[in-house]
Amino acid sequence: MRPSPAAAALAFALLTACPVPPRLHPRAAEEVSRGYAYLAAGDAERAEVAFRHALAFDPDFPEGENGLGLVARLRGDPEGARRAFERALSLRPDFAEAEPTSGTCSSPPATGRARRSACGPPWPSPRTWPTRG
Repeated sequence: MRPSPAAAALAFALLTACPVPPRLHPRAAEEVSRGYAYLAAGDAERAEVAFRHALAFDPDFPEGENGLGLVARLRGDPEGARRAFERALSLRPDFAEAEPTSGTCSSPPATGRARRSACGPPWPSPRTWPTRG
């Protein structure tokens, strides 16, 4: 049994009226995780490469921009860090991980417990990343 033209038109209208948000590219999530692992190991150069790869897969992934901000801050570039954190917030205004780090730590971060209390969380947990779909 074939659907009537009216039913087909209604189904098409409903499907196009509610677009599904794009899914997060899995490689973007992998690269961001890799970038944070490199940061934890103290390898800012590889971390930056990983965050840039993540943004190549998904340019609107705020965690990638946040990672670049952390790398810039670690290298003593507060202006670069601020730009990256602001871009992360422009991509997702409710992205809390960029908020505490955007202005509170303009110098290279301390380590351990002192760093966490002074600067907020070092990076977001992958559990908080949106799945976009």
